[in-house]
Amino acid sequence: MASPLRKRIKQWLTLRIGLPLGYALFRLIRLTWRHRRIEQAEPFILGPGGPKLCAVAFFHGDLLYIAHEMCWHRPRLRGNVYLMASRSRDGEIIARLVEWIGGKTVRGSSSRGGGQALLEMVNSLGPHDYAAIAVDGPRGPRHEAKEGILLLAKRTGLPVVPMAGGAAGKWIARSWDRLEIPRPFSRTTMLFGQPLHVPAGANAQTVAALREELERRLRALKEEADAGCRL
Repeated sequence: MASPLRKRIKQWLTLRIGLPLGYALFRLIRLTWRHRRIEQAEPFILGPGGPKLCAVAFFHGDLLYIAHEMCWHRPRLRGNVYLMASRSRDGEIIARLVEWIGGKTVRGSSSRGGGQALLEMVNSLGPHDYAAIAVDGPRGPRHEAKEGILLLAKRTGLPVVPMAGGAAGKWIARSWDRLEIPRPFSRTTMLFGQPLHVPAGANAQTVAALREELERRLRALKEEADAGCRL
């Protein structure tokens, strides 16, 4: 059997069988998590005054935490949640997962079609829609933020809210992002940090400084989320 054929068969099995089974398992296991969410600033996702629109920034390895958050809050939101997914095979898996949950995806990344994808996301966002971007995707380096979400915020005026998750018990995938998979009945924590605002007239130097600050906040949130689950 030729190698390209084996590759196609493996991809077909992953998308047609493995992914649906994995999604069903995720929906089942997430119901057992002892989950808490902490917002360090005024609530931006679902506050007392109603939903506040934002662009959520997270690390690629925290994808299942953001998926859990989308499952929990999607019925309460008036608009859609748009998540950027790369054009790769992994991006196809993420896109299907997000769409099954009820969100929408824009295909592209910082390295493959990113500029077009960013423009498409800007044009797709409605008055009640949210954006979510894994800032170190699609292939890392791990936990190094890129500027895409800040450029989105500059164009749309949305505040950028950093988000990080943690679990007391978890499996860690052998992938570049070290995807975290909380174990059944694990304590999980979702932290939302202070929002960053990008002025419409921000120059390249300002955006670069905000990128460094966003990365610093995300790393700090990640450490805090991991530590909080162990308490």
